[in-house]
Amino acid sequence: MKKSINFILFLLVFLFASGSNVLAAEHSAIIPITGDNRAHFEIHPEVYKRWAQGKDVSTDETATHPLFDENRLKMSGKKISDNDQNFKEFREKHKDEAAVNKEDDPQWNAYELDLKHDVGCDYYGNFVINSSGIDDGSMYNIWPEQVELYLSSFDDSTNSWSEPKKLDKKRSYDEQGEGFYVIQDYKSSHDGRKYLINLSLQPVDYYSSTHDKFRIYIFQGWPKPIPKDLLPGTYNIPLSIRYSNSPGKYSMADGAVEDNGELIVGQDGSIKLRIKFKPLTLSDPAYTGGQAITGHLMKLWTYNSVDDFDQYMKAPTVFTAKEIALDNPQYLKKYFSENVGGIELSFPEIYEIPLKYEDGSTNYESQKLFKVKVDAMGNSLQNFNLLMRWEDMKLEKLNLPSGKYKVLKIISLPANQAMLDALWDKENNKIKYTREQYNDELIQGNYNKLGFNPGEGIIPIYDLEIRKNKADITVYWAEQYKKGTKLRETGIVKIDDSKPIQYKSSDGSIKDVEVLDSKDFTVTNKKNTYKNRITKIKLKDVPLSIGDEDEKIGLINARFISVEDNGRMTLAPKKTEDPVERMFKIPNYDIGKKVLEEKIEEINKDNLNQAIEDAKSIKKGRHSEEDFKKLSKAIEVAENVAKNEEQDQSKINEALKNLNKAVEEFTNSKIENQNKEELEVPVMLWHGYQNNASMGNGALVQKAKITEENGKTYMTIKLKGLDFMGMRGHLLQFWTYKENDFKSEKIESTIIENKRDKGLGNEEKEFPSLFKFEIDPKFKTQDGEIYCRVSVDAMAKLGGAEQNAKLKITGSKAKEWTGWGDDNQSNPSNPSNPSNPSNPSNPSNPSNPSTPGYSFQNLAIERSALGSAMASASASMSKGADSNLVAAMARAGAIANNPYASREEILSATQALNNAVINNKGSMNKQNNNSSWGNNNQAWGNNNQGWGNSSGWGNNNSSWGSYGNNNRGWNNNSSWGVYNNNQNNQNNQSNKNNGPVTIQYEVPVEVLHAYQDGYSMANGAINHIARVEERNGQFRYSVQFNPLEREFNGQKLVGNLTHLFIHDGNKYLAEQSSGNVWSWVMNGKYDKVNVSVKVDVMDQIAVNEQRAILSFNWNNAREVGRVGGNNNNQNQQNQNQQNQQKQAPQVVQNNNASNNFTDISGHWAKTAIDYVVSKGYFAGLSNTEFGPNKSITRGQFVSVLGRMLNVNVNDYKDQNFKDVKSGMYYSPYITWANKVGIVSGVGQGNFAPDKELTREEMAVMMTKFLKVSGKNLNAKGNTNSFKDEEKIQGWAKDSVKEMARLGVVSGMGDGSFAPKSQFTRAQVAQVLYNIDHN
Repeated sequence: MKKSINFILFLLVFLFASGSNVLAAEHSAIIPITGDNRAHFEIHPEVYKRWAQGKDVSTDETATHPLFDENRLKMSGKKISDNDQNFKEFREKHKDEAAVNKEDDPQWNAYELDLKHDVGCDYYGNFVINSSGIDDGSMYNIWPEQVELYLSSFDDSTNSWSEPKKLDKKRSYDEQGEGFYVIQDYKSSHDGRKYLINLSLQPVDYYSSTHDKFRIYIFQGWPKPIPKDLLPGTYNIPLSIRYSNSPGKYSMADGAVEDNGELIVGQDGSIKLRIKFKPLTLSDPAYTGGQAITGHLMKLWTYNSVDDFDQYMKAPTVFTAKEIALDNPQYLKKYFSENVGGIELSFPEIYEIPLKYEDGSTNYESQKLFKVKVDAMGNSLQNFNLLMRWEDMKLEKLNLPSGKYKVLKIISLPANQAMLDALWDKENNKIKYTREQYNDELIQGNYNKLGFNPGEGIIPIYDLEIRKNKADITVYWAEQYKKGTKLRETGIVKIDDSKPIQYKSSDGSIKDVEVLDSKDFTVTNKKNTYKNRITKIKLKDVPLSIGDEDEKIGLINARFISVEDNGRMTLAPKKTEDPVERMFKIPNYDIGKKVLEEKIEEINKDNLNQAIEDAKSIKKGRHSEEDFKKLSKAIEVAENVAKNEEQDQSKINEALKNLNKAVEEFTNSKIENQNKEELEVPVMLWHGYQNNASMGNGALVQKAKITEENGKTYMTIKLKGLDFMGMRGHLLQFWTYKENDFKSEKIESTIIENKRDKGLGNEEKEFPSLFKFEIDPKFKTQDGEIYCRVSVDAMAKLGGAEQNAKLKITGSKAKEWTGWGDDNQSNPSNPSNPSNPSNPSNPSNPSNPSTPGYSFQNLAIERSALGSAMASASASMSKGADSNLVAAMARAGAIANNPYASREEILSATQALNNAVINNKGSMNKQNNNSSWGNNNQAWGNNNQGWGNSSGWGNNNSSWGSYGNNNRGWNNNSSWGVYNNNQNNQNNQSNKNNGPVTIQYEVPVEVLHAYQDGYSMANGAINHIARVEERNGQFRYSVQFNPLEREFNGQKLVGNLTHLFIHDGNKYLAEQSSGNVWSWVMNGKYDKVNVSVKVDVMDQIAVNEQRAILSFNWNNAREVGRVGGNNNNQNQQNQNQQNQQKQAPQVVQNNNASNNFTDISGHWAKTAIDYVVSKGYFAGLSNTEFGPNKSITRGQFVSVLGRMLNVNVNDYKDQNFKDVKSGMYYSPYITWANKVGIVSGVGQGNFAPDKELTREEMAVMMTKFLKVSGKNLNAKGNTNSFKDEEKIQGWAKDSVKEMARLGVVSGMGDGSFAPKSQFTRAQVAQVLYNIDHN
């Protein structure tokens, strides 16, 4: 009630805030929040009224204080900076609660309120956030369903903020209790995207303070998961379609998906989401350029989980399997038809998508990520986030498994929790008693412990029978139970013997109760006028109780009776009570507390009926009449089976299978060309690995011809010359891939026509013009892509003649063949929108590459200006050109040949080229090669040399990462990555032997192609020796790139690296220092590091960055120095010796290493630890810590065993386990151990390298290891059994006994083996010591 009153008062605020003349104009009940115009504080109406009128209570007749006395009320609020220390600590502590995926960063907001009033009221008011902005893009940055809120107050006595407390979220003002409200507006939008956050604030201690400070922390939490205990059936579920990368924004796709979907819960607990798509027409000029565009879904992809989406987005080429294509009958259940260009075409409409993880288990995440392709958006693919708002869903149809069950009655909680605990075994999901056992307990007088209710006399264990989702229950009464020394008999009796007992069934109709058993009273009672009692009844088709509905079933014309032999009798209802108003009710059955006794097989035609309905939605389109008749016949056969009431389930399943097969065959059948034998489809040549057009696209005529010959489908494409950096290049060869996969076999296309044209050297000769190759017939009607490989003569000059690419085909826009047209005309409109050609008469129409259907514009004036600039530049280049002019010309050529270049790109290229001509300094060959990368005497020197101690890196007096400038170095007081020019190196000079040690390595490095085997072009520019410095478990990598020089069209082309990006889950720019050294920090020794690079000249040509892989050869790395640490002097003395040694990852071979460990002095295993460290089997956790009592993981232990046998890791580079990264130090050892039979995985293709090893697992591994190693050990142990032998798993017992017999293990001090305990590092050391000293 208090909350309701408070809300009414809250609404009254708007009266005060709307300019009522009672209030002074300069005052307001609304307090703005500095820094966030969507947030404000609303003074409580009673507080504001008393303050405005100068009263202490509302009923004062006269004012006792000045009006609006500012000494009586002061309130303010502000948004807290992200750099606030408390806010930082809060974010760190609660980071796991904040929702995040690869596309969507966590959203955090914090506010501080300073509230004071002295008007005698126990409220301050309400903190409010109004999400509504000008548009979706300016709305509050947290989705309403995911708002989480914490509240903290300031304690003056401790001068600190209290620990933030999480508040419960209420979704309507009807919900009572403490918390905050998120009220969504479903009137202005179906999905409630506009909302209010409302938090009522009161004084922390009303009796002692009316001045408080509050901090409110708000962030985007994870959406609540779908409940795991949903009943089998179909639910109508509201959907919200949101951006995948912009919290608070809703996707344009929202209009293309029906507001509600269906959640289908199977009897096995599986869940499917059924969603329906529809055409979306846009007319907003921001998206369409002023012309309405209708888009249709063409393709749909999804991911099993948010984590799978993250993995795919981080590395699509690695996690290709994480993306699931949904365009097949398994998921795509129904099409809709629409007339497009005079042809009735089918588009995807309804999908059924399983909600499950990769291993098949049910995924209860209530959000799902999708990727779509829409015809109006061409080849642009978009992601969106779908939220299933299950809290608002409604059950439409049950799908309960038919059978006979024992079931508990509904037991009201929490009042009767003890009764439920007495009856239900929640661990095994079964009832603890049979009905007979329960009756025996009652007769013995033990009814209290059973939670028996004497007021209804019912045995709480019913019989339940479910058929076709209708439930019949059989209810029993206690024939006798003992209370003290007296027996009682119970049952029900009729109020009017001439009428039946009745109840209301699930459909609302009144039905008769079936009486199954009745008994005479054996206990005499003078007051009892009834001769017998009913003790067993059956109710058919009872309603299902969901939530609080139908928890009880009323029995019309029935009384409960209980008779005791001492004269006591109970009736309900009493004879004096109204039998309707006080109707006797029995508890309904609890659907969640049932145990199956007998399964009932039933005929189920639901799936067949749904398949028939879906098949009927398919239109003929351009398929043949014969194929469409076959499909129609299959539908007719299926309908006959569905109508036949005598069909068994096997016949129904067979009909469903045949119908699905017919649908698939029709979908894949040939397409008729109604008028001609040839079709025309739009095509583009796309980059093989990135989502943008290939440079070769300018050489491709943007349409292809499709023909049918001898039952096969062929495509012919036409090529033309490509003007490129003052030359004319040509595509010489074209291959397709047999499995439409870059890893499969190449198939060379047939050249069916050549044409004379000028070549690279301005000579005229024959070049291929028409290529022909076989394709999948589906491309006659469907969009898709053909994986291909092309050879371009111009690219051969840059060392990359052959390149993978994708031929993008827009089959949905196929039409009759119109001929090739004029080779010299501009490429046609965007193939995603061929019906919308450019308008040459309107050259000023701006191009917007991201605009659906408007990617291409003619822009004749702008292109003419660019052509003039290129002609001027070509004349200038004939007299000599510097690198700036060559680069500008390259970019201009790429822009000129890109039909989708925007107006801004054309103007920019024109201006850059004109400037380059003006500033041209002549031939690049005449430039001073002592500048930039070209001076091999600078920085790293000769590529064939190492770093050397004279280069600055080997100078042990320099600090970590100083690059030769000690003023920029890291002294021992600074942290990673902090370069403070005010710091100096004095601390390093005076304390160079203190603090953590810095280990310096030289590591061979190569640059590999990112997407195929072989070296990247950039491999010729890198210094092949990298420097890596290890400190405190982190590694600073540094690489250097020299200029990349190529002869190109008679001129020297010099490219310089301008950007090096590191990809390790996030993408970030490496730090650049003098000599073009690029550095970054990682947390381990990695064999492969994913990068992308930008080179000035190539950037001008390709207009994007290029992906590559830095490959570090740690097997041939060498340690070249150590700086800092207590053993610095010793390291310096051993410098030259260490430079000759190859250091294996994670192994430090140093006979004195264990002397530095501070945690093994006096340890029982010290001798063994000293030994294994000196042998190089083991390394410490740091220079001073061995960690003897810390557990060892499976990956670590296998590595130690491999080192004992000096395994050559180069022989074991392949990796079969999904969870073992190839770059980790233990990867080759795991491959070795698996190959020789020492270890196997843990299932589902995983090894679990970071799982802690138990002692019994160790014994099994050691048994296998000794067999592999060929070590023959003498029996130095004992054969006495361990006292906890029964706890050792059967698969490990023989190994434990054998290891004990050989003396490899000796058990614990108390005579036990402790098989489930973790195997510690000290115990590992002792085992290895025992083996070598056997």
